[in-house]
Amino acid sequence: MAKLVYSLLLYVILQSFMKTQGFSTIPGGKAPVRDATEEVKEIALAVKAEVEAKVNQTFAVYEAVKYRSQVVAGVNYYIKVHVGDGKYIHITVWSKLDQTLELTSVEVNKTADDDL
Repeated sequence: MAKLVYSLLLYVILQSFMKTQGFSTIPGGKAPVRDATEEVKEIALAVKAEVEAKVNQTFAVYEAVKYRSQVVAGVNYYIKVHVGDGKYIHITVWSKLDQTLELTSVEVNKTADDDL
């Protein structure tokens, strides 16, 4: 019985913490879209060269503006990046448990109004 009470208490604390940090409280669910934080901007910049190689173009303007996250075995970051002239791209970056980053997708020809 004590293990059950402890487990439930731990679950409630974890759920509360996740809500305050902007994560979805549904396992595997995506958090709401938010303005890009400094951490998210750094993540986007860390994969910029790989993004440019993948789409075969370079970006003079490259600024993360919005994001949403999903807790997996690490965190998936879905990031809207402004690339100049009113154009946007969507990138997905997996921050693995060992803190390494992996670019998992790039979508081009996006607008400011396109959903992440």
